Amino acid sequence: MQPLVSYILKNLNWRSALLVLVINLGITLAIWLCIEMFFGAFIERRGSSLAQIQFAIMTSREFTVADSDRGYRLRENFSSSTIHTNSQGFRGKEIPKVLTNQRLVLALGESTTFGWGVGDDESYPSQLERILNSTSANKPFVVVNAGIPSYSSRQVFLYADQLLTRLQPDVVIVSILWNDLFYSSIEEWKPQSLVPPYPSGLQQILFKYSHVYRWSTSKSARPELVNFYSKDAVTEYQKNIESILTLCKSKGIPVIFVEPPFSAHLIPKAGLTIWETRLSEKFVPDIADLFLAAQLQELESRQVPFVRHLLGISKRPTPEYFSDFLHTNVEGNRIIAQRIADFLHDDNLIAERK
Repeated sequence: MQPLVSYILKNLNWRSALLVLVINLGITLAIWLCIEMFFGAFIERRGSSLAQIQFAIMTSREFTVADSDRGYRLRENFSSSTIHTNSQGFRGKEIPKVLTNQRLVLALGESTTFGWGVGDDESYPSQLERILNSTSANKPFVVVNAGIPSYSSRQVFLYADQLLTRLQPDVVIVSILWNDLFYSSIEEWKPQSLVPPYPSGLQQILFKYSHVYRWSTSKSARPELVNFYSKDAVTEYQKNIESILTLCKSKGIPVIFVEPPFSAHLIPKAGLTIWETRLSEKFVPDIADLFLAAQLQELESRQVPFVRHLLGISKRPTPEYFSDFLHTNVEGNRIIAQRIADFLHDDNLIAERK
């Protein structure tokens, strides 16, 4: 009789404990849902600019993936109707595994190098390869498109540090400016902003579905900033350019910088809203000139070539070769590629690979 009573009591205790647990979980869930509804209905806050970069841009692009050093990178072997990447994470076709019989050009940069809004074969690196090979009587050229949309100068440096030893290019081409300019408009700018961490899967779910989580990663609403930029961002931009130049020099690899494209005619009359800051129509060219001057100062101090072209910031070109104020169309990319090819030939920067 006693063992039966003990069994019944133990069984009842187990069931009671489970019931209490279920009730508590239900109450907790109900309270959490009420809090979420309250925050969604009554708590209005702006998300921080850094959070917007992490979630609204980085995770919205199916061709990017997290990277422990650079925040994110291109996904290997990705394919869509307009974008293809190879097994090494470069846009376009596979590059030869053995490069002893080719001359390698490494093109580093942001979306203007990647070829935003155009096909794989329509980017400037791809067109540059065709132009160089059309006039080459010796070893063929391979131009690697290592441009990644939204990359800052710091991310380009980190990427170059990985690629130079691995690929040992004959020459490096760099075009960077716009993303450093955009980052500079962030009120909470800091050097770490230039390599935003890629959010985990859990963070992405919470940011997408939880009002409370978005509130916890945001800041209080405030009047919109107008024509704001961080002077420290310009200084950091120069430091990163210096780091790229020092890296290339340490490897004995020639480097040239290409003037970023820009058509001020395509800036809306109301200006641009970058993250939480509005840049007026007249201010955008001014701040572009400021960053360009900072780049030129660093390049001239080290006597590094700077390739100007008809669609560059300093030329104030008309919009027919642009898809928006900073991205060139197919013909615009051809113009840039032709100018770079002419410069490489005229300055004899392409050496025979040993």
